[in-house]
Amino acid sequence: MIRPNLAFIPSRYYETLLDVLEERGVDREAFLREAGIHSPLGEGRYLTIDEIERLVLLACAHDSVDALGLTVGSRLQLMSHGALSVAALTSPTIDYACEIIIRFFPLINPLFTLVKIALPESVTVRLLVRWPLDPEAERFHTAAMMGSLYAQLRFLLGGEIPRGAILEALHPRPPGLPEWVDRTGVELRFGAKHYQLTLPSHFLEYGLPLADPRAHEDAVRGCEALLQSLPDPERLSVTVAQLLRSRGAPYPGLEETARALSLSSRSLRRRLDEEGSSFREILEDIRMEEADRLLGDDELTITEIAHRLAYSDSGNFSRAYRRARGMSPREARSSRGGGR
Repeated sequence: MIRPNLAFIPSRYYETLLDVLEERGVDREAFLREAGIHSPLGEGRYLTIDEIERLVLLACAHDSVDALGLTVGSRLQLMSHGALSVAALTSPTIDYACEIIIRFFPLINPLFTLVKIALPESVTVRLLVRWPLDPEAERFHTAAMMGSLYAQLRFLLGGEIPRGAILEALHPRPPGLPEWVDRTGVELRFGAKHYQLTLPSHFLEYGLPLADPRAHEDAVRGCEALLQSLPDPERLSVTVAQLLRSRGAPYPGLEETARALSLSSRSLRRRLDEEGSSFREILEDIRMEEADRLLGDDELTITEIAHRLAYSDSGNFSRAYRRARGMSPREARSSRGGGR
């Protein structure tokens, strides 16, 4: 996936990183010059992905990437986000506040997407990276985002996280994590499949003490205006495709995808149509990507692949594949020199 060259990442949150470094004796202006950033960070200033990577990788030379990310994230409390903070705090419930944070997460860091996965007993908030990043830069950001998400939930709950909360990370447990990490009451799981936080579903019904419908509506309008003013490096169709890839087969339908992105199904259809795309086209493209991958496994029959991709039978799968690729699955497999 090609990374955009546009400066679209709000710089003000990286000021917190500079604050932490300055406390450790790092000269702020000299550090920015070394990172190739020649103007101050702050409100209204945007950075490119390349600038972010240089900034973060240089910062990680001063501390372990995970410890630094968690320290920065823990300082990004809910009140750090202006209108988004007000919109979340004046929500009626934790669930509603989470929806608001997910919907307007690009105001915090558009490098990432949050999606919500609701099951009968639990709700998971998953962090997805939208573009390829240097592994250390990605690790710093995911640590910071998870640290911030934890800090914000603690703020909403008055300092208590419910039993049964699980925080997962892709990488093995790193050395040198801050001591407070193991005293949070949250179960930590490393070497997982995703970066995500899972909570008991009943916890989301917790009513917020500052709930105020009028103040909430005003704050949401403010967030919408801010979102419209952000530089837009990508389109919704890319986010939808990434979500479908993340979930895997059997893929979520239009309604479930819209809910995960905090949109109505009507809004999702309309916005994709404005981009000249549709949910059906994106889903079929993702299915074909996975079909190409599975056809490379000679141990799988065509029927098995069809079932994995949630087609009703191998005939429907073969017709869909021919429409997309101009040949049948068997022909595609034979052209690779394999197949059963």
